[in-house]
Amino acid sequence: MRQTQESHNKLLKEIERAGMHVRYKKSDNKAGVIGVSWSPSGSTIPLKLNLSELGQKLLPEVPGAYRIGSGVAHNMPWMIADHIRTIPGQPGVEVEFNPLTVAAAADVVLNANRLVIDAVARFYGKDPRPALHASLIRQAAVDRAADEAFTALRGLNGAR
Repeated sequence: MRQTQESHNKLLKEIERAGMHVRYKKSDNKAGVIGVSWSPSGSTIPLKLNLSELGQKLLPEVPGAYRIGSGVAHNMPWMIADHIRTIPGQPGVEVEFNPLTVAAAADVVLNANRLVIDAVARFYGKDPRPALHASLIRQAAVDRAADEAFTALRGLNGAR
């Protein structure tokens, strides 16, 4: 609990250092954060996000984007722990990753990458299509590798 409170306090200091002010449900600062503002008397920017809706809006071509991202973000420590083991009598550890887990993580990163490319290019008045095309080529390579890994893990030898 102490470590959690220390992390919370550190985050609050970073927010304040950025020039923002945290807004709470009640004035005693103990009832929960509802948003942030750029000045003590400024309007509050709410922090309640519906990530499922946001994922559907930003990535309509990836209907399960939130589910995939959530699974990677929340399950990764356990997925990694399941694939790390010590070797009796030897220093170090042996690591064995599930390629489908790696592909899911890459999928989340590549989708986020395309959102950033599009936003930055449009902000500067540039055409995002060339960079988006390169990202889609990477996505296709990850998809092929995931498909091959799935086939190998299932022992299907290419059959569908």
